[in-house]
Amino acid sequence: MKKVLISLAAIAFAVSANAQLFIGGSLSANGSSTPSSMVVGSTVVESKPAASTLAFSPVVGYELSDKLAVGGMLSLSTSKSVTDKEVDKKTWTKTNAWSIAPFVRYTFVTFGDFALKAEAVASFGQSTPVVNVSSTKTKGWRTTTIALNVTPLVTYELNEHFELEAGLNFCSLGASTSITKDPDEKDNKNVSNRIGLSANANNVTTLGSIRVGFVYKF
Repeated sequence: MKKVLISLAAIAFAVSANAQLFIGGSLSANGSSTPSSMVVGSTVVESKPAASTLAFSPVVGYELSDKLAVGGMLSLSTSKSVTDKEVDKKTWTKTNAWSIAPFVRYTFVTFGDFALKAEAVASFGQSTPVVNVSSTKTKGWRTTTIALNVTPLVTYELNEHFELEAGLNFCSLGASTSITKDPDEKDNKNVSNRIGLSANANNVTTLGSIRVGFVYKF
C-alpha cells in the first residue's frame, strides 16, 4: 500500500511539474436600439426598444502536456431590455445569469503558430428575469440549465505568454437540459431537452457564430 501511495504521489508531482497555468476570459458590453413600427387599425404606432448586455467570464486552466489541458470557466452576465426608451422607460425586463463550467481541451494538430483543438465543456447555470411595470417589479421564472458541449477551437500564439483563441460555435455539438420553475408555485415547471448542434458565447467578443478570446500562460 505504501508503494502504491508513493507511486501515485510521484505521478502527481510529475504532472504538476509539467503543468503550465494559464488564465484568460472576457469582459464585454454591448447595446442596441432599433426603431420599429406597426399598424393598428389606421394608425401607425412607432416604438424604440432598447437592449443592453454586460458579461464577465474569467477562465483558469492547466496545460498538462502539449496535447491536453484542463480548467474551468465562470460566467456572470446581466441584460436589460426596455419596451420603448423614449415613451415608457419604466417598462423593462432585466435578467441576471451565472454559470460554472469545467472543461477539457485536446490539441489535434499544430501548424506554425496556429493550432486546432477540441474543447469539451460541462456547464451548470441559472438565469432569473425581473419584469418592471410602472415601478412594480415581478420576479420571473428561474431557468436552471445543465449542458455538455464539444466545440472546435483555433488558437494563435502571439508569443510565449499570450494566445488568441476562436471557438467555432456553428459546428458545436452538445446536449442540454433546462428546467424553468415558477417562483410562486414550485410545482409549476417546464422541462426542455436538446441534443444536436448548439452554441455558446463566453469569451471576449461574439462575431456571429465565432467567439474570440485570449489566454495568458505563466
